[in-house]
Amino acid sequence: MKQVKFLLFFVLLFTASSIYAHDKTDTIRVSGGNCENCKQQIEKTLKVEGIIKAEWNAKTQLLIVTYATHTIRNIDIQKKIAEAGYDTEKQQATDEAYNKLEACCKYRKK
Repeated sequence: MKQVKFLLFFVLLFTASSIYAHDKTDTIRVSGGNCENCKQQIEKTLKVEGIIKAEWNAKTQLLIVTYATHTIRNIDIQKKIAEAGYDTEKQQATDEAYNKLEACCKYRKK
């Protein structure tokens, strides 16, 4: 009986860990300047718990981000980027955050 309980415990543990241990990769449009500074800033902003990899391409304005879905959500990622001054598909940076960007990183048309 003890062995059956142990077996059942490990089956449940494995099932629970496989349900919650999902990594996901999304592509998010992120507006920015066409400079290395923007790339570094966007990627640095995403060095937080739950984000496994983040790479932004200045030419395509696309961010490819891999993250642990049990730790962080896509919308939370976009909010972090907006807080750094960059607009995303679902989150616009405040004027205050945008105005803190260096001149080469300004991307909004006036």
